[in-house]
Amino acid sequence: MFHIPAYMNEECCRVTPPMRAILVDWMVEVQENFELNHETLYLAVKLTDLYMSRVTISKEVLQLVGAVSIFIAAKFDERCPPLIEDFTYVCDNAFDRDEFITMEMEILRTVDFDLGIPISYTFLRRYAKVARMSMETLTLARFILEMSLMEYELVVARDSMLAAAALYIAQKMKNEGTWEGDVVKSSGYTVQDMKYHIVALNKMLHIHPIPQLSTIRSKYNHQIFHEVAKIALLPTEVLMPQ
Repeated sequence: MFHIPAYMNEECCRVTPPMRAILVDWMVEVQENFELNHETLYLAVKLTDLYMSRVTISKEVLQLVGAVSIFIAAKFDERCPPLIEDFTYVCDNAFDRDEFITMEMEILRTVDFDLGIPISYTFLRRYAKVARMSMETLTLARFILEMSLMEYELVVARDSMLAAAALYIAQKMKNEGTWEGDVVKSSGYTVQDMKYHIVALNKMLHIHPIPQLSTIRSKYNHQIFHEVAKIALLPTEVLMPQ
């Protein structure tokens, strides 16, 4: 089973959870600017975490790791991926072409050239199809799941579980259906199985927005995404009835 361990500790504290959150927020902005698939974004974040779980890096190269991870994911998932020059430009030319190529090889070697990494977004699409969710509810679940990318504490979580918990919360927020039958069979998770992740995701949603981490909220405030970021939140006791 694929698993990324917790990798930020006292022995490895050059990159902190807030630094990582800022990086992920920036990666979402890059994904939007280049109009990349959401699968590309999720794979890029996974590559970033997987690499940092195996290699201790300094904060000076954190943006380079994130940018190169998007570049690798785009070459894996996109029909027309951006060029290296596009990425050096969005990094304000902080890194040159040679540094970019060197980091690309370093990341690929570190992950053993294996890009078949499970991502929560793929599970979400599958569960939503089984549950026959409306596009607005699916978009709300996507918003919740995308917000979770910034949470270091959720790096260790199963992607299938996060996707299911995000869809369940969206389902409750939109009062659309119940979590039973085919979706339980497809996901393998009951509401009780997801309790910890439901509570964690809902707590995340209730945290007052930080101006420096506003890209995802701004994105899902747009009409094209049904303005789902504006939908009223629910207290945990409503999500997890006794």
